[in-house]
Amino acid sequence: MADLTTIRNITRTYLHIQRYRQIAAILLRNGFGYLFSDLHLASPSHWYRKQQEVEDSERERVYAASFPERLRKTLMELGPTFVKLGQVLSCRPDILPVAVTTELAKLRDQVEPFPFEEVRRIVNEDLGAPLEQLFSSFDETPNGAASMAQGHHAILKDGCEVFVKIQRPNIRRGILVDLEILAYFARQLEENMPELAFLRPTKVVEEFAATMRRELDFTIESSNMLCFARQFEGNASVVIPRPRRELCSQRVLTMDYIRGVRGDDLEGMRRSGIDLKAVADLGVQLLMQQIFDFGYFHADPHGGNMFILPGPKICYVDFGVMGRLTQDERMIFGQLLTAVLGGNLKSAAKLMLTLMSNGETADLEEVERGLQAIVEVHIRQDLAHINVVQLVQDFYTMCYQQKLCLKPHIYNMMRALGYADAMGRRMAPDFEIFRQLQPFITKITADRLSPLRIIRHYLGVVDDWGRLLEATPVQLKSILRQLKSGELAMHHRLEDLPELNRTVSWAFNRLCVAIVLAAMFLSSALLIHANAPPFFHGVSIWGILGFLFSFILGGMLAVSLLRSGK
Repeated sequence: MADLTTIRNITRTYLHIQRYRQIAAILLRNGFGYLFSDLHLASPSHWYRKQQEVEDSERERVYAASFPERLRKTLMELGPTFVKLGQVLSCRPDILPVAVTTELAKLRDQVEPFPFEEVRRIVNEDLGAPLEQLFSSFDETPNGAASMAQGHHAILKDGCEVFVKIQRPNIRRGILVDLEILAYFARQLEENMPELAFLRPTKVVEEFAATMRRELDFTIESSNMLCFARQFEGNASVVIPRPRRELCSQRVLTMDYIRGVRGDDLEGMRRSGIDLKAVADLGVQLLMQQIFDFGYFHADPHGGNMFILPGPKICYVDFGVMGRLTQDERMIFGQLLTAVLGGNLKSAAKLMLTLMSNGETADLEEVERGLQAIVEVHIRQDLAHINVVQLVQDFYTMCYQQKLCLKPHIYNMMRALGYADAMGRRMAPDFEIFRQLQPFITKITADRLSPLRIIRHYLGVVDDWGRLLEATPVQLKSILRQLKSGELAMHHRLEDLPELNRTVSWAFNRLCVAIVLAAMFLSSALLIHANAPPFFHGVSIWGILGFLFSFILGGMLAVSLLRSGK
């Protein structure tokens, strides 16, 4: 009897095949069938015929839309995982053309809510009791429905209002299958399209997969809420919904219900008598504290993820994705801003490259020239007149042109600053984020130059050297022992060896087929010449069958050669 692991692997393989076929059909239908040949993706021969049929019968309809439009439509058809991927990529103009990110920004979680009976079942399974025992009332109509979850208003037995977030049923298995298929696509893209290798697609997919797995576990989000709240403990201007840990699980998240005005509802704030300028200043101050003081920040602080309360107070919601910065990264970012504003572009270029995931391969002089062009257009003017949106867009364009990729958490920080600037300018026309940044830059610069920090830094360097010197004799002794016993081994890796292996295997396979073909042809001729029985119209049947198989095998070889184009 097969063990559980074997059964699980068989089921998983079956799901992969079924989902792969679905993805392939959608790609073919939207004019992306060429990816199978370009990326050397597995595709049965009948898919090529389907692609030809699509191109012949629906070419005008398929290709009437632009590439970005077809990409957006394809991602929507592929389902929640790919919609989320599109949403993530829409926020990365540093690695994709602006036309593509603009179109992908239109992707929305346009989904129908799932039945209330499923909500009841999930609550019962995860929290270990029927819904009626846990809540005194529970609204059957959801407040909102997204691709991964939906939320309901409820009241606890003690009378407290709560918001209950329920994960969509059976979504986990589908997302995990999609993530593994995406990883396969990314590896093929990196191997077969070297011109796009700078995008590091496998790394992008790995980071996206890690984010999705975190979002699938609501216990992580509840922990994020508690950690974020501890940062602002004692600050009356910040409100964080309190998660009810006894009513939380991987698929259920219960938190305090917040009544406030959405951060993007300016008219609602005016009707509530809230000072918009005070909200703008408070929002950017809180974000600066998160980034520069704590190094732990809300990675998606747009207006829909904030509620404004009288005071004013800001309530953050949706803690599925958080950003983290090391102290060195905060220092570097502060130094970078100081260098740019001070006109020291060579230093700025060096600092900027340390914040890139592929900065070690960049041309420093080209980066410096790119920064100079941006500074001349935007920075050398009154800070009040800087078009921050265009400044950031030009920076991303420079990154894309020079094949530079920001580290994901650095990009999240810049996106958060972009949200703060956009919201601030909507609320107060005279809002200037650079003036808000200045005190934090000054503080972080002073911290970097403080004697105590310098002493700690050099004590750390001395400690590192001491550990190295302490370990060196042991390591040398180990190397000499391995050398003396003949156990010392050198390992090397050839970058293009897998491709060479595939090419050689392909060539040998064809050679074997050609040899078998020639042998069958000659054997058939000998059988006919020797008049080997039985006969058909006086000709050896074995000879006829041999010729027939030879022609079939030869035809298959010819088709393979023609398809390869080589």
